[in-house]
Amino acid sequence: MNNVKKYLLVIPLAFVLCLGFCTQVLAESFDDLFASKMGQAQHYISNDQYQEALEVVNHLREAMDDDVGAVEMAYVYNFQRYSLYELDRIDEAENVCKKSIKDLEEYAFEWQYSAEYNVVRSTLRACYNMVAWLDMERAQSVGELTDAIYNIESGFYTVGATEDDTVVDELRETDALIYLKAYGFDKSYINKAYSKLLFFSENKSFLDSADQKIKDALVSDWFKNYTLPDAPEQGSLKSVPKATPVPREVMDELVQLASQCKAANMADCDTLYHISLADSEQEAYAASCGGRVRDKTEFCVDYAKKHWQDKTPSGKKVPRKLSVNAATKCFDGDLTACDTLYYAAAGSQANRYARTCGGRFEWVDSPCSYLLKD
Repeated sequence: MNNVKKYLLVIPLAFVLCLGFCTQVLAESFDDLFASKMGQAQHYISNDQYQEALEVVNHLREAMDDDVGAVEMAYVYNFQRYSLYELDRIDEAENVCKKSIKDLEEYAFEWQYSAEYNVVRSTLRACYNMVAWLDMERAQSVGELTDAIYNIESGFYTVGATEDDTVVDELRETDALIYLKAYGFDKSYINKAYSKLLFFSENKSFLDSADQKIKDALVSDWFKNYTLPDAPEQGSLKSVPKATPVPREVMDELVQLASQCKAANMADCDTLYHISLADSEQEAYAASCGGRVRDKTEFCVDYAKKHWQDKTPSGKKVPRKLSVNAATKCFDGDLTACDTLYYAAAGSQANRYARTCGGRFEWVDSPCSYLLKD
């Protein structure tokens, strides 16, 4: 389980020193706490004093409120889950990771060119990795590996524009072990298992510290004698399998987003906007923050903070055409609509449906629309 704990974020000294002067986003009390306590927590962890470090970051966690920025939140969550893991409090570390994913996933694809937000993506990778590993260890069937597969693949999708692809290398051991276990349950996973092992076969420097199961698989007869089949032809929907109907839970989730947007949950308005088809009535409703504003150039969450601090205006009725959305278009064969759904929050039913291109594939590692390219 070596790679599960490796993503400890080291706080640059300049970042700590400038916190009190460089940002006005955080409440002053938390700003002061963060500047004084995170260096202390880092010192404790460097000296293997995990209980002391945990007490410090727990204090910070309790002090966090809605105004705390994503970067500071990422540091606190990562130090907390790392300390808990080292203290062998695995269930608590897992719960911190699930909370971290819920709170930070919306930032994974924002601020792509801001290196400051790389720490957010790094924390997400650490947590996706940990949760995937634990899901894998508990799984007793292929079906029970679904969440593990989803979480590890989500980790690979967190790479920002200012990051190198090597930042996901720490995920590869978990990734390979998940598919090796899937292959043990169901031989149809042989292609996935084989392709994941190739990384270790071609990158010997990663092999020394790899799990013994990976080392054993690399010298097994099935791996040495197997060859991946040719990739399927692309170019038209004729080569794309039939879709599965949009699950009811996906439709319910999308309708719920709109309902929450109407009820003044601005984050759900923004999520709905991301997963709406361009120029659709659904997109217009989300962009207007539930019919509250005509023209704006920022997300609803930010607009609300600036203009509706005291009382948010009532929202308009959710359009009846809302059911004609990206999910149904994805099912109908519009694979660009499947790509639109990808921007739904990681962990959501809509995102899962999109990542299978409407139930056409076990999983995809690239946008569904690429299947139509010559």
